[in-house]
Amino acid sequence: METNPFTSLELLLNDIKGQNQQILIALGQRTAATEQTALLDTLPDRLRSRDIRKLFAISSVTVWQWEKKSILNPNVISGRKYYKKADIIKLLGEKGKL
Repeated sequence: METNPFTSLELLLNDIKGQNQQILIALGQRTAATEQTALLDTLPDRLRSRDIRKLFAISSVTVWQWEKKSILNPNVISGRKYYKKADIIKLLGEKGKL
């Protein structure tokens, strides 16, 4: 019985495609982590509510609710609320738990 030479090539190509997908997924995850790290490096030491809303894609009501639940603890300076960068970085790590 003759074996089809294309069958083994097809199996080899499918294996290579699977490996390439795994590599691309890993690179995508690293790229996202690198982008987030770069974003965090550019943040000022104190952030305003609008910065928090953009960063987490949330509304001002959610910011207010997080303050009431003590998830966010603002510092008031000259009547304006500011949030510490370190607290925001910690929140980003816990984002799935919010």
